[in-house]
Amino acid sequence: MRAVALDSCAPPFSCLCPRAVNTPILIALHLRAKVAPAGSGPEVADEDRLNYERNMDHADRTTDRSAPRNLFAIIIGVFLLIEGIWGLFSPVVFGVLTTNVTHALIHILLGAAGIGAGLAKKARGFCIFLGALLLAVGILRFVPGIGDVIVRLLNVNEAVAFVNIVAGGVSLALGLMKGRPRDVAT
Repeated sequence: MRAVALDSCAPPFSCLCPRAVNTPILIALHLRAKVAPAGSGPEVADEDRLNYERNMDHADRTTDRSAPRNLFAIIIGVFLLIEGIWGLFSPVVFGVLTTNVTHALIHILLGAAGIGAGLAKKARGFCIFLGALLLAVGILRFVPGIGDVIVRLLNVNEAVAFVNIVAGGVSLALGLMKGRPRDVAT
């Protein structure tokens, strides 16, 4: 029988990334399950150890760029949920942001969706949708004629519009950022 050397380009180890927490365990099990040819000696074990260290070094240098978007979705979701619940009982939240019941209910729904998307590690679509929505509401607040409609429907003051523009821009940028793993220069 031949020993099969662990290669970083060979499946199932072609993409080692920190999201797979059990990757070192899987590699260790793979290394233990290998059958070395008779008389192969310690050089096979040394090769296995070097391959394992090389793969772990690659895993340490690989980062997941979707993690910030998932964290942002959870944080903005909590903020929107708190603001929405508070807005059901008060027309002004955080001392400066105006709201009404419709606005508050929208924030409760968006907050719950953000928390769920972030925890499920599927926040890309949420961030794009939220970013587009917040940017639209924020910008339209300053358009003559349309701004009056936004104020009547959602009770959006200038502070809310500015917060929407900033949060919407960040959300949209995070949503459009590619989420594949990438190598970080060492």
